This record gives sequence, C-alpha cells and structure tokens, in this order.
Amino acid sequence: MAQLLEMLPRLRPRSYSLINMPDDFLVPDNRSDSFSNMKIDRRLQQLSIVFTRVDFPPIPSVPLETLALTSTITGLECFSFRRYPYRRHGVCTSWLERIWRTYNLSKTLDTVQKPPVFIYLRKNLNNFRLPDLVTPGAPQTGLAPPLVLVGPGSGIAPFIGFLRQYTKYFAITDYITSF
Repeated sequence: MAQLLEMLPRLRPRSYSLINMPDDFLVPDNRSDSFSNMKIDRRLQQLSIVFTRVDFPPIPSVPLETLALTSTITGLECFSFRRYPYRRHGVCTSWLERIWRTYNLSKTLDTVQKPPVFIYLRKNLNNFRLPDLVTPGAPQTGLAPPLVLVGPGSGIAPFIGFLRQYTKYFAITDYITSF
C-alpha cells in the first residue's frame, strides 16, 4: 500500500483569495515599504475568505452501457459521462466547511479544537485594485464615484474586499446595489 501511495501525485496547494480590505491586516515593516516586508497586524487575528462547495450528486445504479449518454444539440452529437457514482466534494473546500460548521455549531470557541490553517501571502502581480478615485488620498468630492464590478462567477473575493473598502471610505451603503 505504501508503494502505491508513493506513486500517486501529491495534492497541490489550493489558493483562495482574501476578502479583507488591504489595509485591514497588513502593515509595512519599519525597515522597508516593499511587499516582502509586510507583516500581519497581530491585533486583527482574522483573515476572511469566501468559498463555495460544489456538490456532485450521485448517479443511480445503472448498467455500465447507460453511463455514457448521447444527446443531439442543434445537430451536433454530444457525449456526456456521469463521472461520480457517489456524492463527491472537493478536498480543501470540504475541510474548510467542516472547520466552519464546527465553529458555528459550538457554544463557545474556547472548547473547539482549532486546527492550524497555513497561509502565505502573494504579491498582487497584476496590480488589480480599486481605481485611485475610490481609495484614500484621492480628492474628496463628497460623492462616491460610480463603480461597476463584473464578476465571472468565480473569483469574486477581490470584489467583496473592494465593496468593503468602498463602503468604508464613502459610508453610503444605501447607494451600493447589485444586479
């Protein structure tokens, strides 16, 4: 069994984006302003992420030949294979969900065993951020500039952080809407 496990590929680390505002938890180290010398403000002790658990439902017990279904869509022949004979969830997301459920169902957090969650921070290489008109140091006009955020369906964590930052600096949550 050990030899079989050695031949299997290792699980790759799973990346999640933080939904904290950038100035919520990072403070520059006194030695430098570069990102590599940023440190976590220990007073906060809370990093927020967002995740969705995808549920792959089981298929009923059927003969093997019916596992490959054919259908015609606008004249094209398509094949779909039912991959999972049992209910299946992702490894990391299921683990995060178990941690979340444990904390939410407990009466007090002091009695819950806290598993270590290892994190690392990556530099924002593509400079994905709010425009300068919306960030601190911008000229204050008293009005928040309009902001349209289009999320592709996944990867919405930065947008949640942007909305938090937007509402913090302009304090006009009544005017922020979503479609």
